[in-house]
Amino acid sequence: VTRAGKLYQKIMSIGFITRWLLFMVPVAILLAIPIIVGAFNRAEIAGVRILWFFLWIEVVWLGLWVAKLVARLLPYIFRSVVGVVSVSTAKYATLIKALDAPLTFLFWSVICVATFLPIMTQNPDNRKEPGGTKPWESIMAKLLTAAVLASAVYLGEKILIQLIAVHFHKVQYEMRITENKWAVNMFTKLLEHSRTMFPRFGGDFDEEDAVLEPGAFSGLRTKAGRKQSTPGTPGGTVTPMQFVNGARRVLQVGAGVLGGVAGEVTGKGYNQAGSPYQIVVEALLTKNASEALARRIWLSFVQEGNEALLPEDMIDVFDSAEKDAAEAAFTFFDDDYNGDVSLDEIIMKIHEVARERKAISSSLKDTDSAIGKLDNVFCLIVFVIAIFILIALLDTSFKTILTTSATGLLSLSFIFGATCQEIVASLIFVFVKHPFDVADRCIISGNTYIVQEMSLMFTILKRGDGTQVQAPNSLLNTLFIDNVRRSAAMLETVKIDVDFATSFEQIELLRLEMLDFVRHESRDFHNAFDISIDNFAGLSKMTISMAIKHKSNWQNDALRCQRRNKWMCALALAIKKLNIVSAGPGAGDS
Repeated sequence: VTRAGKLYQKIMSIGFITRWLLFMVPVAILLAIPIIVGAFNRAEIAGVRILWFFLWIEVVWLGLWVAKLVARLLPYIFRSVVGVVSVSTAKYATLIKALDAPLTFLFWSVICVATFLPIMTQNPDNRKEPGGTKPWESIMAKLLTAAVLASAVYLGEKILIQLIAVHFHKVQYEMRITENKWAVNMFTKLLEHSRTMFPRFGGDFDEEDAVLEPGAFSGLRTKAGRKQSTPGTPGGTVTPMQFVNGARRVLQVGAGVLGGVAGEVTGKGYNQAGSPYQIVVEALLTKNASEALARRIWLSFVQEGNEALLPEDMIDVFDSAEKDAAEAAFTFFDDDYNGDVSLDEIIMKIHEVARERKAISSSLKDTDSAIGKLDNVFCLIVFVIAIFILIALLDTSFKTILTTSATGLLSLSFIFGATCQEIVASLIFVFVKHPFDVADRCIISGNTYIVQEMSLMFTILKRGDGTQVQAPNSLLNTLFIDNVRRSAAMLETVKIDVDFATSFEQIELLRLEMLDFVRHESRDFHNAFDISIDNFAGLSKMTISMAIKHKSNWQNDALRCQRRNKWMCALALAIKKLNIVSAGPGAGDS
């Protein structure tokens, strides 16, 4: 970075009032020079004294910063005034804050048009020698009026875009973001209790702490509490690297204390390095850290000798005031509602929260990109409207121009009609229907895809073999889309052909065998299994249909395959045990 770049960065880092003054005052001083000179002579520009001409330019320059100040203060005024009447409407102050530039343009154009004619025609010189409004002044006044109207249309377009963005994010993502934040805060609370019972690097969870806080690592301890000696280093000897890491931990603790004091003084939260919340957020970024977090939480609460975490194990650790939070946390982990939580269940839920967090981030990024492209389309429309406003104010034969333009647009509609139709269909698909988000597993036309990227005009999908498919949104708008992620617990159906001589008793025994299986595997399947005879085929075989209900949807394909393999193997063993044979030649041969 050059010296000029460093100076610019330093200026941009100071308070906005001081920064604005640094930009405003030098130019204002330069503009004041011709004003002072013009006050002592009669020099003119286009029939107007230099004094009044540059006075108006000075007003325009200062008016820009006044307009910026009003636009900047408007959200705070709105929040303080409207927030007293209705708290729910105070949230729109954020929307007004996002309209800083359009509001500045509108206020500035109003200042320009409101001061132009009074300064040019109502100044003391014109009062002594009235000359009326000059032709160029009339044209300039019309141009400034057109600027006001165009700024108002531009502001309306930005308000529409902001309302679309706010409503879309609220409808599509507010619940998902709220649930994900609740889960992260719940993990943080559980980690805090875990660290209260078993302090970090205290000997019980050194391996997990080393993964969760790699920067604070200082000598790996085993579960038994014994330090592992570094190869080539005598046991008990402190190496220079261990000393540096230990000093780093001390500095982190000191920074945390100072950060906490700063947070108390300023009234703002401070998530220093090593805080439980920061550890949880960083742990969700990698698989190993997520599993280390799950192990630390589960092993801290589970009773010694038990293979599962019980509700009372978690509730007893929490205060009486946090009993509801403990019950909610246990229910969150106990997806199968069987009254206990295994280590695998906690690992699976933490991985699920991590995937959801990444999916929400990617979806919001793609949605903002789509809204940005929609904004570009609307800005083009605003530009066309601004041109028509300018023509209408400058030309008396506006009707003729409008008729000619309409004829031209009608002829162009035959060329761009299909494109406009595709844009409209894509807008409806993305912002109204919105059948999926990034990372959703979807079934489209019989094929399974993972949504990789969403744009305004197209969507990138990935097949199971890794092939990327780019599909136009206008085409997807006409198809049926099965969204697996948004589905509840899903039912899997399998059909097999068995020998025509298979008896009702054998089918019933098969049903009972599979009911015993789902009861034993209650973590993965609901306690229900149905068998029905589907049809007969030429009195040589009959088709039976079996349905089993998973405890979740099939968004996690690896988990679905694991469960399916488990119950298909159990089904094969039950069929072999009951001597149910297939139809056709050789049926029943062993």
